[in-house]
Amino acid sequence: AAMGRHNALHTHAFPFIDAPLVNQQLLGEEGLNDIGASASALLPTSWFLELTVQALSARSEPLYGSADPNALVGVAQLKNLWDLSESTTLELGLFGTSGKNASEKSSHVLGSDLTIKWRPTTGGKFRSWAWTTEYLNGIPTSGERIGGLASWVQYQFAERWWIQGRFEHLGIPRDSSLASTQKQSLLLGFFPSEFSGYRLQYDRESEPGEHAHHAVTLQWNISIGAHPAHAY
Repeated sequence: AAMGRHNALHTHAFPFIDAPLVNQQLLGEEGLNDIGASASALLPTSWFLELTVQALSARSEPLYGSADPNALVGVAQLKNLWDLSESTTLELGLFGTSGKNASEKSSHVLGSDLTIKWRPTTGGKFRSWAWTTEYLNGIPTSGERIGGLASWVQYQFAERWWIQGRFEHLGIPRDSSLASTQKQSLLLGFFPSEFSGYRLQYDRESEPGEHAHHAVTLQWNISIGAHPAHAY
């Protein structure tokens, strides 16, 4: 579904091995991903401005989880893209979804994302960086309001090497029913070819008054066969 930058990615194309905490809480580990219909239009402006509207089945958990095969939910996204220079672009997105959940109550999510990308046009084919910040706020089937942000930087410093960092804060605005959680992640990626990649990730997750949890994860991705191009 057209719900920000991260939700549009397949799991093997996530910037990090796992999805941001707020995405997992509101949209599930694989995101809002249901059968439906989509229409988009480029609006007549001097910059890139795309409006997308979608109608999807309401089965996706934990946001809707409806057992009614005829239940539908709506999704809308407004995407802006500006060229700041020949090497740099700025993208701003606004998005949201709303509909009836399994309890016949209303579930919804609103959010926004901001991305800056830089890749030199000359003399730097294998150098680039991107900085993305995304905020989501909504009410899933649990009825508890959940909000949080994730901000991550990706830097390519050689033909096959990437280094990345991510900061997350779950619990914005503060809700008494949800523990405020912060998470920091570092990732080193090595990609021998376009069809495989190794990624080593370290995570530190903490809640107020609790000991921090540490994790190290190694991932190996393999792509086999033809694959359509990902969105820019």
